[in-house]
Amino acid sequence: MPSVAKFSLSFDKINDFGTFSEGDTIRGKISLRLHRAIKVLSLSVKAKGDVTTKWTGRDEQQGEVTHTKHYRLFKKKQFLKLKETALFPGSHSFSFNIQILFDKYLPSSFSGEHASIQYQLEAKLCRRTKKACTFQKAFTFWSKSVPQSALFVPQTASTKAEITTYKGGYVEIEAWLERNTFAPGETVKVVAKITNTSNHIVKAGYELTLNVDYSARSSPSQSTTLQTGSGRLVRPQSEHEEEWRICLSPETPLTLHDCKWIKSQYNLQVALQVLVHEAAPKINFPLFIIALESLPHRAESAHQA
Repeated sequence: MPSVAKFSLSFDKINDFGTFSEGDTIRGKISLRLHRAIKVLSLSVKAKGDVTTKWTGRDEQQGEVTHTKHYRLFKKKQFLKLKETALFPGSHSFSFNIQILFDKYLPSSFSGEHASIQYQLEAKLCRRTKKACTFQKAFTFWSKSVPQSALFVPQTASTKAEITTYKGGYVEIEAWLERNTFAPGETVKVVAKITNTSNHIVKAGYELTLNVDYSARSSPSQSTTLQTGSGRLVRPQSEHEEEWRICLSPETPLTLHDCKWIKSQYNLQVALQVLVHEAAPKINFPLFIIALESLPHRAESAHQA
């Protein structure tokens, strides 16, 4: 029977999302249960951030080869015990608090097909004659950095297309957003006004996509459709206003705008579908997903509190 029956780590949440940002302090404890007494050389906890990239290429001799690279973003270590100490059978608990760097840009947590950005806490128990015990637990990091293109004012755009068949006319769509920057868990309100002067039936719809570009060699860009929706049919020679509410999941990844390994961009497309073989007018709104605390009204409320 091994001397160490249990070795684990836990930490406290500081918000409803269970996320941490620059300068936050992670508070938790290391739990240890022993069957027999042991002598501890050191007990430590380490916070770290890592980027892992992966791509596949071809080698003349080996054929298809998968390449992996690792980059360390930061590492911070705290020793809870530095000298040899005897611990007796039973349960033991050691509290820790470790602060995330605040003077260096760190990209938000991300998991993709060709790369990942992961943050972890690692507890380590070292003994003189035994292999070290380690325990790792991931945590979600949300950067407070805000993209330069993030706008917190209403966004409007319009476009129209001439209809070349069956007595012509045109179709036009005008779309409105309250802003182009949101946080996970928020609702994106989209209002679209459709003008149909043609003799055809049209229908409006939206598509929210996430586009990811990887810097790793031979890694293709990746586009994922997150949500879609459509409105009712708009009859010939009529107007109609459509409204959608797009609920962002609390787990929505933040936009990666200043990371040299991965770039991500959200795009909200509002389009008209003309029920004939005609070019469909489309409007594209770049969206930015940032940490909730970085939204101006949230930051102002926190400051006043």
